[in-house]
Amino acid sequence: MADAASYYADLVSKGYPAEQALAYTRQYFPEFTPVPVAPSEAPAPVQAEAVPVAPSPAPAAEVQPVMTADATVAMQPAPAVAVDPTTAAVPQPMMAQPMPAVPQPMMGADPAMAAMPMQPMMGQPMPGMGAMLPTETTSAAASGPLSMVVLATIGLALVLALAAQFNGAWLAGEAEEGTQISTGLHSITFDCSGIADDANQSFCISTYAYLTTPMGDAPPENSTDMVHKGTQEGVCERVEELAVTMATAFSGGDQAVIDAAESAAAEAKAECLLSDEAGTKGGTWLWLGTVVALLSAVVIVLPKVGVDALPSAVSNNARWASMLAGVLMVLAVLLWRGALPDDPDSVMGASMGVYLAVVAGIMAILSGVLDLVNGRSGAA
Repeated sequence: MADAASYYADLVSKGYPAEQALAYTRQYFPEFTPVPVAPSEAPAPVQAEAVPVAPSPAPAAEVQPVMTADATVAMQPAPAVAVDPTTAAVPQPMMAQPMPAVPQPMMGADPAMAAMPMQPMMGQPMPGMGAMLPTETTSAAASGPLSMVVLATIGLALVLALAAQFNGAWLAGEAEEGTQISTGLHSITFDCSGIADDANQSFCISTYAYLTTPMGDAPPENSTDMVHKGTQEGVCERVEELAVTMATAFSGGDQAVIDAAESAAAEAKAECLLSDEAGTKGGTWLWLGTVVALLSAVVIVLPKVGVDALPSAVSNNARWASMLAGVLMVLAVLLWRGALPDDPDSVMGASMGVYLAVVAGIMAILSGVLDLVNGRSGAA
């Protein structure tokens, strides 16, 4: 407790009030209790010989500002501390004392200023450090209205791409007799309901009922269905069969006529199958774009539901996958159209399936662009 008493006495000698000196002392020595001492006059300072003394941490005399009557500031030396004459002339070794872990009053400080509460500095950011603190960002960017729009657009692109894949009207047109014809990537549909003449309507029904019946199955007899749907490959095979059958019936047994008819029917079938091959090419690229869009949607959704299993390099680049999916969808339409046979007399034109695929591609590209904008705005 000697250290506590010395510390307390040192504070009192520097002008601190007894209560404040006791409060500071108990910060480091909680069990300290000052011992009341009878007041006594301090001995008069004795002039000692000049002996080299080790430097003291506090200056012998310090200058303090004093406000004079005419509102000017005058500097005067602070009161000197009484020195014990028995120890003033002999250098005393400095006693190593542990440094307190909490702030202590500064030596020579004004007691009035020392009474002010000290605010803890630990745990508080320095001014200007806010911009330097790292901010947490995500790939598909922070959650918000724009991120939901990104997810909605890629989801809509997926739905439209699937609808286009199975749509049966990529091309549509009307024949001269009034038959409505529409073809998908692999399907073909004949609608005889628009024919006003009963005889022509009956012929339309019987003809297309036969053409849409798969090879190996018996065509229906006396069908009354107005709409007949089949595959393009099956129709092409039926057309070849019908051409050979009619040529054989009207050839009169002439083998040359039959051979010529078979050759012409084979060429007609090959040209007919070009449409089905175009559908295969377009459908393959459309499926590829759909799969990429699906993967992009999964990568965008997973972080939003709390799943962070994917590497940041993957989640941060989902936008490029969305754009790639859109490009593949639009490319599927172009490749399909380029593979179709050229027929200047054709009455068929682009229909719903083409529009669905193109819009799906645009929506996928838009999703990637919006995700890119959302990521940049979130990082700003």
